[in-house]
Amino acid sequence: MTPSNASTPALQQPPITRSLLVIDDEPVIRTIARTCLSTAGFAVVEAGDEVGAYAAIQNAANPFDLILLDLTLGETRGADLIPNFRRQSPTTRILVFSGLGAEEVEGLDADGFLGKPFTKASLLVAVSQALTKLPAGSDRKG
Repeated sequence: MTPSNASTPALQQPPITRSLLVIDDEPVIRTIARTCLSTAGFAVVEAGDEVGAYAAIQNAANPFDLILLDLTLGETRGADLIPNFRRQSPTTRILVFSGLGAEEVEGLDADGFLGKPFTKASLLVAVSQALTKLPAGSDRKG
């Protein structure tokens, strides 16, 4: 007897899990984002401030695929962190989010914007778009 192709399970590679770092000083926002993103299959790490964000980036086994960065982190301006994140993790995309409005991101080296409050659907769309577009600055000549 020869085995039938129909009964042989196809070898499947495990899905690639994308890793995300959510940086927001509001625990409820981090929890909402983590819950929405993890149920969609993302591996999510949270940081509540600048120190936690840098520690998460340094301690990650591999660079994060995406950083979701709140533009207002208490006394810290999230926008001021972007250049350092780019240096520490140049392949990581950065999606900024804020309740202040999209005009706040003009001129920032970010890969997208998400307004607060957000829905699960708008979060997932923004993350997907940020992960699939060309990285910020890729059209610039060095």
